[in-house]
Amino acid sequence: MTIAQEITQARKLITGRLNWIKGDFERDGAHCAIGAVEEFRTKRRTLPYLFNALPKKFRNPKVTDLWEMQDEVIRFNDAKKTRKRQVLRMFDRAAQLAQQTKGNRKLLVIRATEA
Repeated sequence: MTIAQEITQARKLITGRLNWIKGDFERDGAHCAIGAVEEFRTKRRTLPYLFNALPKKFRNPKVTDLWEMQDEVIRFNDAKKTRKRQVLRMFDRAAQLAQQTKGNRKLLVIRATEA
C-alpha cells in the first residue's frame, strides 16, 4: 500500500457523521486525526505528510521530529475553531503530497519549505 493510500484509509475512519472527535485519540469508535493513522499503524510513514498539509499557522517551521509533528497535528485537530471539514481537507492535501513526492520524504521537505 502506498503512503497516499494509507492516508486515504485513515481519512475514511473519520469521514462518517459521528466518527471524528477532539480531545482523545479514540472514543466509542470515533477517532481524532492521529487516532485514525494509529489505527493502521502507519503514523511513522504518514505523519510528515499530515504535518506538511496543516494550515500554515499550525505548521511550526522549527519542528524536526515525529513527536513534534504529532503535537502540531493534535493541536490543529483539537483547536476550538477547527472543524471536521478542515481535518478532512488536511488528509486530502497530505494524500496529494504523498502522490506528488511518490513517498520520498526528502522531496516533501523541499516542497514544504516552498509552501
